[in-house]
Amino acid sequence: PVSQMSFACNDDIVLEHDLKTTQDEEDIINITSELLSSPQSDSNMLGMESLVSLVDANLTSKSTAILAAKRLVCTRHESGNGPFSLHNYAMSLIIYEDDHENDDEDDSSLEEDATSLSMKVSLNRSIAEHTRRLRTHALMAISNALDLLNSEKILCDTISASKEWYASVLIPSLIDNVKSASSKPYDATLAARCLTSLAMCSKVFASTMKNSEGCKNAGGGGGCLSALESAGQIGRDEFELLLRDVERCQSTLLGC
Repeated sequence: PVSQMSFACNDDIVLEHDLKTTQDEEDIINITSELLSSPQSDSNMLGMESLVSLVDANLTSKSTAILAAKRLVCTRHESGNGPFSLHNYAMSLIIYEDDHENDDEDDSSLEEDATSLSMKVSLNRSIAEHTRRLRTHALMAISNALDLLNSEKILCDTISASKEWYASVLIPSLIDNVKSASSKPYDATLAARCLTSLAMCSKVFASTMKNSEGCKNAGGGGGCLSALESAGQIGRDEFELLLRDVERCQSTLLGC
């Protein structure tokens, strides 16, 4: 009978993930770093998917998730950020937005035959799509990391040495992502989630958001609150998840 069967979840059985040491956790994170530092694009994508999972305490142990989150959000983590900087890799995807879709407009393309031009356009589009997917995964990983560290009440201490960078570089970039809600609603959702965590962490961050007047990719004026309002309207019409996270961010900012 079932009542007499032995299962792996019995209290007297120690699960393998309970045996991990700090070095084991560092090694797991370093494997992800190696994938991201690979020259192979498929390895990069696998590394980003792994990173998203590593900073999700529902998918890995909390201690591993916290360690990976610290490596991701702070360049000066005590581990030295390993052999490869997760922080620099993920943040650069959000801050620097390469556009490969217009590369085929170069004058030299006029001298190419139709087949070569078609192949070039197809390649550029593939690169653009790959970069877009990496950027979305980077936003997922950062939003998970910020939310986890904030829930553990250690976010502000973790990024204390980088607060100026967050206020002057990352927050404006996140606002730009919110402003792109019409074309990238899921990215805007994740960006709003990041902004909420940062606003909850620091009144200085919240003030920076509320006082922002415009950002580099703004398609019309307005700062963070204006961007959230516009994104919220898009969410009401098309994307419920976006609306939920935008309203949470608005509520957080107005309560600061």
